[in-house]
Amino acid sequence: QEGLPELRSHLEPEALARIHLRIGRLLQATPQARGEGLFRVTDHLNAARPLIDGPDGTRELRDLNLAAGRRARDAAAHEAADAYLRAAVDLVAERDWQSALAEVLRIHAEAAESACAVGDYPRCDALLERALDAAAAPEHTTLLNRVKLDSLSAQGRHTEALDLGRALLAERGRRYPARPGRRHALAAFARLRW
Repeated sequence: QEGLPELRSHLEPEALARIHLRIGRLLQATPQARGEGLFRVTDHLNAARPLIDGPDGTRELRDLNLAAGRRARDAAAHEAADAYLRAAVDLVAERDWQSALAEVLRIHAEAAESACAVGDYPRCDALLERALDAAAAPEHTTLLNRVKLDSLSAQGRHTEALDLGRALLAERGRRYPARPGRRHALAAFARLRW
């Protein structure tokens, strides 16, 4: 692996991808593959992505990118997390939207959060829009809408965030006035006291 940078300039892309695949598979077989070696394994297999085919291989690489993205996010390495989570989204197959919808929506929500963390709001919005279009159950839309609220707030679009929040609460039977006044505050206080 240490001589790999020098070899890059002398190898064809497919030969280089085969080397990355071999290194990634060898590293994956070590005990550190899920621990400290997760990033190295994922990086090598990402570099070999053209050679990874079939639903099982694609799903495995998607799961590695998701795990690496989460670990990078938890370490506040937002750029790295974003790259891994972007790769995870790219590895979602069309059939996954039917067979593993909850998982696909979770991946999109985490990738949208990551895009927001690095300031890529258009990508965040696009990920959320795609996921919200496919989501039907309240347990799916709740997470996605929370990310959307966070994104709107991060962009300083507080009025839109409040409007969205009020609309979401109204869907659940809780009504709040758009412009609460003294009368609303007194009525709310009275409900709390009695």
